[in-house]
Amino acid sequence: MTGGFDGKLRTFNVGAAASLVAAAGGGRVLMFGCEGTPPKEGRTAFDALRGLDIPSPHALGEAESSLAEHGFAATNTDHYLPELHALRCLRREMARRTVLNVVEKIVSPVAGSRFMIGVTHRPFKRSVAAALAELGVEHALVYAAIEGPDEAPSTAVPRSSG
Repeated sequence: MTGGFDGKLRTFNVGAAASLVAAAGGGRVLMFGCEGTPPKEGRTAFDALRGLDIPSPHALGEAESSLAEHGFAATNTDHYLPELHALRCLRREMARRTVLNVVEKIVSPVAGSRFMIGVTHRPFKRSVAAALAELGVEHALVYAAIEGPDEAPSTAVPRSSG
């Protein structure tokens, strides 16, 4: 599971909360992603976890220990995919989302992973699901929220009934 971007400060990261609920229910959850991913930056799932006093991201060894002990861990691409992480400066110069924004979501440091991937553009749901199938992933949930990412407003504005 990865986090949101676009400089959002007043949204609730649904993916982080869903991951914690899944871990509390007995699932083993490894969240992975990259902070400061160009072209857009902002609050991530790691920020949400740190706000709950959950240390993150973990180095891979720490992630393995945390998974074994708590059923939950979060790691960053610099720990499991340093080649992709090293391209951040180039990605910032390009100032556009590229295929790398998708690749970082579908490469897991854990063999035999089940995936829950939020995509920001609905047309990508089918192609991401197809890519996971080609990679041999047997269990995956690929989704897009109504407006794209897995974030919800932290304040609700009641709708008028009239």
